Amino acid sequence: MALWLSGIAILSVQNATPISLKFIGFQSIQIPLGVILSLSISAGIIITAIIVPSLLPMGQIKGRQEDF
Repeated sequence: MALWLSGIAILSVQNATPISLKFIGFQSIQIPLGVILSLSISAGIIITAIIVPSLLPMGQIKGRQEDF
C-alpha cells in the first residue's frame, strides 16, 4: 500500500496538469492525474473488499477466524 501511495505522489507531482477522461462519448471535467489515480485505486480496493468475501464459502471464512 505504501508503494502505491508513494508512486501516486511521485506521478501527481510530475504530472500536475489536469486531464479529462473520455468514456463512451462522455467527457469528465479536468482533474489532475494524481487525483484520478487515487480515486481509481480507492474504488478498486473498496470493490475488492466487497466482492471477494462473497465469493469465498462460509466454511473457509470460519476456519480462518478460528486459527487466530
